[in-house]
Amino acid sequence: MSVKLIKQLLRNPIDDLKYYHWMHNFYNNKKVLLSRTGYTGEIGFEIYLDEKQTKSFWDDCLSLGAKPAGLGSRDTLRLEMGYPLYAMNLAKAATPQNQGMRVQSPPTNNSSFARCAGSRLRA
Repeated sequence: MSVKLIKQLLRNPIDDLKYYHWMHNFYNNKKVLLSRTGYTGEIGFEIYLDEKQTKSFWDDCLSLGAKPAGLGSRDTLRLEMGYPLYAMNLAKAATPQNQGMRVQSPPTNNSSFARCAGSRLRA
């Protein structure tokens, strides 16, 4: 969800919400949870609200110019960012490194983090 759109829908300012953080806010005077986890790899928001609010929220988003996109769009965005699509993509035999997921992979330099993570993956 875009910053411009979400600012129009929620009561409280969102400018201080950092990446991988969340906050409570209000949509139509009802408490909601807003997060910025970047699930698709895009800069945006996720909103958690009561199911009774979903239709009006959806309609408000559309009336403000939001364009619907399906799961195929989400999958494309995640692949472009090097994110796994499903939890089954990650297992002991399927690590981020051997699956080509650069974002979750530790750096391949001589840092202590890379040495530690690499040794755990090989173990």
